[in-house]
Amino acid sequence: MHLIERAEHMRELAAMYTEVERGRGRAALITGATGIGKTRLLDAAAAHAERHGARVLLAFAAPAERDRPFAVLEQLLRQAPLDPETRGRVAELVGTADSGPTGGSGADRADPSGWADLPDRADPSGWADLSGWSDPSGWADRVDRTGREFGRILLRALDRGPVLLGVDDVQDADAESLRVLVNLAPRLQRTPLFLLLTRNGHVDSIRNHELLELLHRFDFQRLQLAALSRQGVAELLARAPGGRPADEATARHCHAVSGGNPLLVLGLAGDRAATTPDGRPADVPGPAFREAVLFALHRMPSEIRSAAQRMAVLGPVTAALAEREDADPSCRYAAERLTAVGLLDRHHRFRHAAVRETVLATVPTARRVGIHHYAARVLYEAGRPATDVAEHLVDSDGPFPAWAVDTLQGAAEHLLACGDVETAAAHLRLARRLADEPERRAVVGALLAQADWQLRPAAAARGTAGVLASMRAGELPRRHLGTLGRLLFRQGLPDEGAEALLALADPAARSDFADASELAFSLRWLSTSFPGEFRALPEDVRALAAPTAAPADPAAPAVEPRRAVDLLHAVLTRRATDEDLRRVERVVSGRRLTPATVEPVLDWLAAAVYTERLDLAAAECEDLLRQAEARKVPHWQAVLAGWRAEIAQRRGEPAAVVERHARTALTRMPERAWGAGIAGPISALVLAAAGRGDHETAADLLGRPLPRGLFRSRHGLRYLHARGHAQLAAGRPLAAVADFTSCRRLMTEWDLDLPALVPWRTDLAQALLRLDRQAEARALAQEQLDLVRCTSGATHGMTLRHLAAATESPARQVVLLKRSARLLQACGHPRESALTMFALSRAYVELGEAQQARTAARRTQSLLEQERPARVPAPRVRPDADPVGCPPPRAGEPACGEEPARTEERLSEAEQRVAQLASRGCTNREIADLLHITVSTVEQHLTRVYRKLGVARRTKLADRLRELSLEAA
Repeated sequence: MHLIERAEHMRELAAMYTEVERGRGRAALITGATGIGKTRLLDAAAAHAERHGARVLLAFAAPAERDRPFAVLEQLLRQAPLDPETRGRVAELVGTADSGPTGGSGADRADPSGWADLPDRADPSGWADLSGWSDPSGWADRVDRTGREFGRILLRALDRGPVLLGVDDVQDADAESLRVLVNLAPRLQRTPLFLLLTRNGHVDSIRNHELLELLHRFDFQRLQLAALSRQGVAELLARAPGGRPADEATARHCHAVSGGNPLLVLGLAGDRAATTPDGRPADVPGPAFREAVLFALHRMPSEIRSAAQRMAVLGPVTAALAEREDADPSCRYAAERLTAVGLLDRHHRFRHAAVRETVLATVPTARRVGIHHYAARVLYEAGRPATDVAEHLVDSDGPFPAWAVDTLQGAAEHLLACGDVETAAAHLRLARRLADEPERRAVVGALLAQADWQLRPAAAARGTAGVLASMRAGELPRRHLGTLGRLLFRQGLPDEGAEALLALADPAARSDFADASELAFSLRWLSTSFPGEFRALPEDVRALAAPTAAPADPAAPAVEPRRAVDLLHAVLTRRATDEDLRRVERVVSGRRLTPATVEPVLDWLAAAVYTERLDLAAAECEDLLRQAEARKVPHWQAVLAGWRAEIAQRRGEPAAVVERHARTALTRMPERAWGAGIAGPISALVLAAAGRGDHETAADLLGRPLPRGLFRSRHGLRYLHARGHAQLAAGRPLAAVADFTSCRRLMTEWDLDLPALVPWRTDLAQALLRLDRQAEARALAQEQLDLVRCTSGATHGMTLRHLAAATESPARQVVLLKRSARLLQACGHPRESALTMFALSRAYVELGEAQQARTAARRTQSLLEQERPARVPAPRVRPDADPVGCPPPRAGEPACGEEPARTEERLSEAEQRVAQLASRGCTNREIADLLHITVSTVEQHLTRVYRKLGVARRTKLADRLRELSLEAA
């Protein structure tokens, strides 16, 4: 038998046995925690003695036989070399002892004569005759006589050479057997006896005075077994049945999980050797480890098992319970026992979730509920945090104390601030059920409505309706009206939201600074998010929306939301200072997402987008999305995915990326729960569909029902922008003009005339150019250029290109387009840069600068390759092909120095331009954008091109053009 890290102990035992062989008896006691390897060491010592000629008598004590007289002694004598007559006598004696009363400890059946304590000289045989005491039942007398006769039989067995007498788990031995062993003590020095016992190392394992006397009558050499080291764990994992070598990381993990207890390590080794039905390695820890935990648990006293169950149910608060003055003193001791076994770490926490789950599985439901109820009361009386107490209130089943509602509400507010919305909602639901005061029920309902809006937006409307009813009944405290009003606006209930804010603004009820500050903040927020609703409020109420003064304490929770909304308002109204713009970059990065910070975080993000810090906004939005996914809050996931779609569109990312984020937003939250905010992802999808010429999809998206108050919100501007471009792409410039004009009217009325929000001037200019109203378009583009001249974002670059499109002078166009190209390149916007370079190539052609035109055309091609998704092959361009830079030749002129094509039916200039782009893989939408025509016009040109060139599809177009010296690929 191979022992790991027990060699020194084995050497000591071997040395002791050598003395026994010389005629001098020895006694050894092996102690240690359950599963630490005591039995294995006992077996190894017994095997060593047997190899050297000793007679080995072993007994294994068990709790079930603790009250059965002479159970251990019977096991020992069963292995002794007895003649048939003596063996029959042993069986008779056992039967005699068993016929007496059972139950109780050895102390309960104590011998009043004290026969076990008689000195050796009183009786040469060591077994004194007893007299002078009465026993009405006669049972004690029978046991005494039986014990003396057992003792004589055992002594005769010891007269035949060296004997190893071993008892495993001696703490569970019966008292009668222990008495017999006690009387061997006087003969140990002159008898070749090796008495080897194992015992659990804790004091509570000494259950009767017989065991205590045994431990003190013999001169035991004590061997304390310790847990295995990390190296020992690795060796055991390799040597276990079916085991295999473990690397350093595996050994470290298994040592941490098992605490070095060999029993638990063997369980882990069994799990490592197992495989799943499909042949993959099984999970570690797994079933074998759980069985080892159960075995260790059931080898412990019942009070220790009960303590382990309490710890599994209560979790981290166990230590707090143990620290109470009136706590059960066994609690800490039980934790020490479980730590020694390896189930707990040194901080009295379960070493692994599998250990706690295994222990929890042994706890009946009724007892678990009772433990939670007890824990809640004790923790509350101990002054523990409300979150600790509330956890157990929720898991108990009543009756609930009077302080339960306050505790649950306090815990929920703390959890909401920390971002644990799910747990907070569970606390609030119980608090609402227990609250019997109308005002308290209204407050809890308001908090629950906020939590449900983030977790279950579609179902939150029911809770909001109840809170609204409480507000109308005057039961909701005023400090909650601002939050309720903002929530109602977000849910698409603008009339109800305005009602809540007007109630907060009621001068008859507004009494303190907190009310005025909350009102100013809510109105300021309304003016940036729902400016149309803000304008609809009475003038005296609007006057209260002054910049929100921050509380005196800079660390107060209300500071950040107010600073965020003030900054966003300054950005949207073009009143942001240079310091405000620098602050955007400082505050956006590294935000932590919680229910308390989600509003300011979204405002900071909006400020970054509208100041065209798009790379910063994209990186921060990705981080926030990861946080939202980790916390599993659907509302956060939906809103942030919508923002990510808009940012991707503004940065010129591929349409597939835009659509993926927008559709993710719509799947995370039902449409009816979005309110006006749904315009964000819908607008992104509309622009993406219109951009690729998918007018049917764009029309379907635009045909969806609109939420109440959409066109009185900031989101409505984005929707009008997207719808206008869809109309323009579909060849309906007049309808586009109507939408862009609506944008102009609303943004002017609301004092939100920021081109980075919606560039309505250049939008309208594009539509007017389609209607040949060039002068008006040029005036609008120039007006927008004056507004963005001091910025360096993509809006400035696109404005320059639109102004060039409305400018007649090619030389002036080149100047404007070069500036546009520099700005857009610095912004990293490949698609807009490609459109600018294409326009520049055409301007160069108008100036007769063919080489410059070709250079611009090649740059256009390169940018288109960057913009395309990797899975779409980009069209290839030869340096001498001049695919998009030169205009088609006029009648009778060569195309850029080449001979004109000889065709039966000559293509028109417009048809040649469309054919060249189509042959290189450009989509109809891309051709329309590059040539500033509608997709419908592109389709008509291609129909005529196919007919004139005799081809049936686009894939044959390049070959036909090559044949006609018009190749463009």
